[in-house]
Amino acid sequence: MNCQHCGAPLQLVPHRDFFVCGHCDSLYHPDPNRDGLKLLEEPSGVACPVCREELVAGSVDRIRVQACSHCLGILTDNSGLLHFLRFVEVEPGAAELPPRPLRPEELARRVACPSCDRKMDTHPYSGPGNVVIDSCANCGLVFLDHGELDAITRANARENGLRQWRSTFIEES
Repeated sequence: MNCQHCGAPLQLVPHRDFFVCGHCDSLYHPDPNRDGLKLLEEPSGVACPVCREELVAGSVDRIRVQACSHCLGILTDNSGLLHFLRFVEVEPGAAELPPRPLRPEELARRVACPSCDRKMDTHPYSGPGNVVIDSCANCGLVFLDHGELDAITRANARENGLRQWRSTFIEES
């Protein structure tokens, strides 16, 4: 597969579901709507903590977020993340997919908060699943790379299904 911008070959980003051009750094996302993100293209005046492109307004499940039209990362606050965990619907059967393994090298990334410019905490998401997220305790912001919201909501749905199965199993025993 070749880059749409310069024609150079695209390379699959390890352990991610997108490609990068080694020549011009363009990104190609075969499933750009994986997280349910809708880009609204209104500039925010805030730079993406990962690729430094200007974030634009976006929405996920009617919750306004800021998003990067280049890397498709999502910037939200803690209440937005809680909303996604409670209300985002997961496709039937999608929760049954196994989580990807946690990659310790992801914990080494250091990005600055787009609001206060302090280093964001890069840490495993504290719920089910093996996702590393970036958060700023100072501003209450969370940055999710492309596909991480999908992975978190799948893991959350899988965990909720397991809880329901356990409670049913215990009641029947």
